[in-house]
Amino acid sequence: MGNPGRFSLAVQPRLSIKAFFAKPYGRIVLLLIVALSLAGASIYLGYLVAIPVFLVVGLGLPIYLGWTRPRTLFLVGLSALLVAGPIVTAGTVSLLLTPAPSINGEVFSGFSQSVLQNASVHPYSRSTSGDFTFNVDVNPAFLPTGSQPKVLWVDFYLSTCPNALSNNSSSCGGAGAYPFYYVNDSYNSSAKGPVQFVEDLGGVNVWWWTLGAAYVNSTGGVSWLYLQPNNGYSTAEGPVTGAYLSIYTLILPAIYFTVFIYPGLVFFLGVLVYLFLKMRQRRRAGGAPSVPAPMAPSTPGAAGAAAPSAPPKPELACPKCGAVVYAGETRCWKCGTPLTSGSAPPSVDQPLPSGGSPPTGPSSP
Repeated sequence: MGNPGRFSLAVQPRLSIKAFFAKPYGRIVLLLIVALSLAGASIYLGYLVAIPVFLVVGLGLPIYLGWTRPRTLFLVGLSALLVAGPIVTAGTVSLLLTPAPSINGEVFSGFSQSVLQNASVHPYSRSTSGDFTFNVDVNPAFLPTGSQPKVLWVDFYLSTCPNALSNNSSSCGGAGAYPFYYVNDSYNSSAKGPVQFVEDLGGVNVWWWTLGAAYVNSTGGVSWLYLQPNNGYSTAEGPVTGAYLSIYTLILPAIYFTVFIYPGLVFFLGVLVYLFLKMRQRRRAGGAPSVPAPMAPSTPGAAGAAAPSAPPKPELACPKCGAVVYAGETRCWKCGTPLTSGSAPPSVDQPLPSGGSPPTGPSSP
């Protein structure tokens, strides 16, 4: 007869997602998922959107997979932040080196085009120092109705500080904290024409620039209109000076700081909230007083019955003076005579240790 095991059906174990992520390689995969989700959201959606993404993927997903220890969740978040920082930096540098499209200025009511059109910089990036040319087309025909139909002048602003229109912006450290270039070009014409500014830039920097056109409004005062880059700043990004690795090294600390401050800080607060809820749940589960179950009266001699308690020791009488001595004493309290286990019990008329006399019973008839 053959071996029965040869004909038995093989039972394949069921694949479990939680079992997979409980293994060492599964933990590495989950860490990469969390880090890549955080990095992608930070690069393409912004750091504010990265906050809920990090909470869901970095905190909710591990808890769902059975990683319920707060210390483990803390380490997952910290590791993901450390891994995501260089990834976010690489993606940010790639975006920085991508030329931005041309920019237009504000479009006034009643018109479909702006006075400032097709503003751009060439080249967009250099690994070494050199000239950068900033161009814009000016068309005074699109000035607001009622104003003088000419542009008085065009101003050019360039710095490494976003939103800086002067050399002492408080948001960037004040005067002298960053390089700043300002050039005024007298246009004084109502005809359409190009305006060009050339600057020799070097070093390792990410620059920001804008243009402003001045004109006389309907009340006779001077007004300004600027480019609208629509990037959250009043200045346009670019150009970029320096090699790739130099730019990467320049912005890596700033990326780490931003990632830890925005998604990181909220994540760790979420871990603390989870720890608080877990401790409260544990206290509730173990805080209710336990009521012992009633015990059936035990039968003497039955198995498992508790042994009867020993009777209390009797009082003794001093063999010398006859005083009553409490149980457990080794000497008479009155005369100091040593007591033995064979001492007789006290009689009813012997004095008590308090010095009084025992109560007498009722007299016999």
